[in-house]
Formats: sequence, structure tokens, C-alpha cells
Amino acid sequence: MKKLLLVLGISSSLIFSGLSASAQTKDTKKEQREAKEKTERIKQAQKNVANIETMNFSFYPNTVEPEFGVTNPLTGMGDYYFTVDKSNFYLNLPYIGRFYATPMDRQDVPINLTCSQFLYAVHSTDGINIQVTVIPSSNDIVNILNQGIRFVFNLNKNTGYAKLVVTSDERQEITYTGSFN
Repeated sequence: MKKLLLVLGISSSLIFSGLSASAQTKDTKKEQREAKEKTERIKQAQKNVANIETMNFSFYPNTVEPEFGVTNPLTGMGDYYFTVDKSNFYLNLPYIGRFYATPMDRQDVPINLTCSQFLYAVHSTDGINIQVTVIPSSNDIVNILNQGIRFVFNLNKNTGYAKLVVTSDERQEITYTGSFN
């Protein structure tokens, strides 16, 4: 009987130590996975900041909200964009809102620009959220509806989330939300 109890005691302690080791292995793997994910997020954030500071990023909106209206989802990922590189910026964004001047053609309604001369300013207050202002030169603006147009991005370097507010002399303010890379 004593041998049986001794065997049962040894067996149960081996089982419990095995379970404990298994739990420790799971905790260690979880910690390693979390550390790896954190490292990847930090690398992505550093890449995002580098892209913003060197004028090399693209914004892809997934919602649009006019100044006085409701948020509308955008379909057709990749159809709408705002890309900035060192020498130009290109954009194709839908516009829903009011005009202060009447569009001459339906093709004038979307905001569709390519500019080679522009002001580009970057500002960050907390190191995570970055504000980028892009103002095209009036020499590159041929459409009267785009006179005085100004683009202000609010970018979160950690999440890749972006908000773009577009103001213009001849259009109501409009806001786009989406992601950037």
C-alpha cells in the first residue's frame, strides 16, 4: 500500500510539474510573440516617420464626410489616393459637398490634381501624432474650384491611421479618413 501511495505521489507530482512546465512554455511563447509584435510596430512607426519626413507617403481614404453631412464609406480601394513624393504630389479624391462657384463640367467635381510646386510642412507635438500640411502653388492650379486649396493630414505613426481635411476657397471643407504608408 505504501508503495502504491508512493507511486501515485510520484506520478501526480510528475504530472503537475509537466503541466506547470507546459504553462510556463505557453507564457514564454506568448511573451516572445508580444515582444516580436512590439518590435514590428516600432519598426513600422519608424518607417512611417521616415516616409513622412522625406515626403514619400501615400494616403488611401476609406470614408468621406462633408462639412455638413454624414460619413460615407468609399468603395474601390486604390481608386482614391493622395501620394506625395519629393518632387510631386498626385491625388484623386471624390468630393461631396457644396461649391461656392458652379462647376463648368462634371469632371471638375472630384479633386484631381498633380502638382510639382507646393509647400510641405511637418509638425508633431507628442511624437506619435504628426500633422502634415500641403499647399499647392497657385501656378499649378488650373481649375477655379481648386483655388486656395489646402490639405492638412493628421497622421498616427504607430497605427497608420490618417485623417485628411481639405479646405478651399470655392468648396466646402471635407474630411477623409483612412490609412497611409
